[in-house]
Amino acid sequence: MQASNLLFPQEIYSAQLTALNGIKLSKREIDIISCILNGRSAKGIAYLLSIAPKTVETHTYNVMKKLDCPSRERLISLVERSEKLLLLKRYYLRLLSHLAFEQTLKNISELGSNEEKSCVIVCWKEEATIALLSQIKAHLELAGVKASLEVMENGESLLYLTSKKQLSYCTLYALPKKWAEERENFTSFFKKISSSSSNILFLDFDKETLSDISPFVDENRYVNFSEKEEYYFSVFTLLKRLFPQRNFDPLIEEFKKKHQFMSHSSEVSSPSHQSISQKGLTFSHLTKSLKQGRWFLAALLLVCGGVLMYQGLKEKAPLQNHFQLPEIPIETEIRSDLNL
Repeated sequence: MQASNLLFPQEIYSAQLTALNGIKLSKREIDIISCILNGRSAKGIAYLLSIAPKTVETHTYNVMKKLDCPSRERLISLVERSEKLLLLKRYYLRLLSHLAFEQTLKNISELGSNEEKSCVIVCWKEEATIALLSQIKAHLELAGVKASLEVMENGESLLYLTSKKQLSYCTLYALPKKWAEERENFTSFFKKISSSSSNILFLDFDKETLSDISPFVDENRYVNFSEKEEYYFSVFTLLKRLFPQRNFDPLIEEFKKKHQFMSHSSEVSSPSHQSISQKGLTFSHLTKSLKQGRWFLAALLLVCGGVLMYQGLKEKAPLQNHFQLPEIPIETEIRSDLNL
């Protein structure tokens, strides 16, 4: 999978950063390496990751021991010579953006510290979105929402869910991608909730499903999660649906500026279409190529320098003739008072 398709630090780690130079590393160790590579001190890393400085020192020691690097400088040098250099820089920027997002959720939670909200997320067992829903659940909890995840057995329809007593503040239904197979039941359910006062929201993970449900469900009743790149802002939209009276737009705007900067920097630091390893353009390959071509470059520079010198002398020659100093005659008369 290409790095440009990976949004979250965990995804980048799982796909491409589980090992460095053949040595297996944990995600936290990759966090530490990326921070060291970007010049953070032990205290700075501890502050960023919200862990104790002693814990940072322990992880740093373990990383250096695994990679046989006696110092931070040697560790940085090793990473710079590896094919994971740009990938680790991109990982660091994604990490900063993700941590800023989670901090924004915590700040939103503090806005309504006296207000308790809860919801249940309902999904279908065969859906591949369960992992993503677990992540949404964790992020809702960071924002102060007590969330639970209820996985339904295969074949259970929305009509069955309506017969259950809704005890939570809000019910979030993750629409199945193949909801069209039960279109009749879904349509009936949509009509029923449209006329009810119950607080029910739909989470959509497929663009086609979104276009299908639009005629039946008010736009304030669903949240679009089909665009992975917009995940952070989809969570903010969901929180706005859950807390319509709470104003956290300034917090979202502040995060948006940080996220845009990190995303732009991340794209600049990333290979354009393929990873470095896919192109075969590693640091060692680049160094080898430069060594092979250094004599050619030296000869080329020497020839260019000679041509420039020749042109310069040729242009100066007429000036020297024009401003030629007058010849001073040499006296040849011999004094008579000198004895030869």
